Amino acid sequence: MDERYRELSFEDYRRAVREFTNEVLIPSEREVDRAGRIPDEISRAMRRVGLFGVSIPRRFGGLGWTLEQQVLLVLEYTRTLAAYRSHMSTSTGLMAQMLLERGSSGMKERILPDLAAGRITGAAAITESEAGSDAGAARTRADVCDEHYVVNGSKRFSTNASIADVIAVLVRTDPGSTDHSGTSMLLIPRETAGLSVRESPVEDMLSWRGSPTCEIDLNDVRVPRSARIGEEGDGLRVAFKGFSHARVTIAATAVGLASRMLQEAVTHARSRHQFGQPIGHFQLVQGLLADMYADVVAGRSMVLDVARAFDAAGRPPVTDIAATKLFCAGMVQRVGSKALQVLGGDGIVDRHIVSILYRDARVISVGEGPSQVLQAKVGADLVRSPELLAV
Repeated sequence: MDERYRELSFEDYRRAVREFTNEVLIPSEREVDRAGRIPDEISRAMRRVGLFGVSIPRRFGGLGWTLEQQVLLVLEYTRTLAAYRSHMSTSTGLMAQMLLERGSSGMKERILPDLAAGRITGAAAITESEAGSDAGAARTRADVCDEHYVVNGSKRFSTNASIADVIAVLVRTDPGSTDHSGTSMLLIPRETAGLSVRESPVEDMLSWRGSPTCEIDLNDVRVPRSARIGEEGDGLRVAFKGFSHARVTIAATAVGLASRMLQEAVTHARSRHQFGQPIGHFQLVQGLLADMYADVVAGRSMVLDVARAFDAAGRPPVTDIAATKLFCAGMVQRVGSKALQVLGGDGIVDRHIVSILYRDARVISVGEGPSQVLQAKVGADLVRSPELLAV
């Protein structure tokens, strides 16, 4: 990280991130989407600006911004491809949060400064073919052998695993268990013998191109028992706060994408002429823009509200976070659909940025908790705890 960014006030840093987004990220977005890879020079630039350290405390070399401040930054740098956020989110999100919450002092001192500087990249391997939203059903086993675990199994949909230096892997350490109580979280270097990673081909990706989505095989991978994060049997509890953090930031990503698509629609409505006047003068087009604006404002208010509550309590308001992510996942798709309607044919041909961002938006209702899972959670929470309705 360039040390000058460490000296800035938050508002000055936010301004710097806005300029970086406008001058570096947005001009590269089409090429990144086409190539399916974030160029090394952009990755280095993101490190210089300090984006890999926004969630990590200053004592470990990060910037130590609150979650509310992190959300405000996400709203700046997600006015473009979601892949940019994904490029660093596995380091600043689940990996950093797990270490801060449950990591040993040695782990924190050894890993967090390198994560904050972007010298290393972290990833998490949670999902399996039969364990997605039900992560507690994980079958990847870690059997004890002297002072080591021997890990065997496979993982799917692991973001950034192919470029990661270290991967947090959810494993089953109690072979007799069938739920989350028998799981543990192990920190495994990617180059460990027996661990192999395969990327999904770019052409197979609907969107978030530039964000590697990987499958992992683990065959007799030997890991020292000291590599466990937290206690044995606490695997999902270790990840809990990180999951909530990720849901807040992916909801903010939806707001960032939606705000850019709204901006593009307004620009087009002002410049595109039909029947002798800009199409923005027609009330039906104005109605589309008004609905989009209301959705963006509502989403922005929700993510900032849950982030403030997270900061104030020191623990995630899980029901409100689930509701926020549920709303924003639908909101960004509504905004994208209306933006394409305003753009007409211009939004469909020639890879218009709105069509690219609309593809990115679709993933948000699947990742970090599918919308139907979140619906079920929020509904069940309300039935169980009606006091949540108090305002």
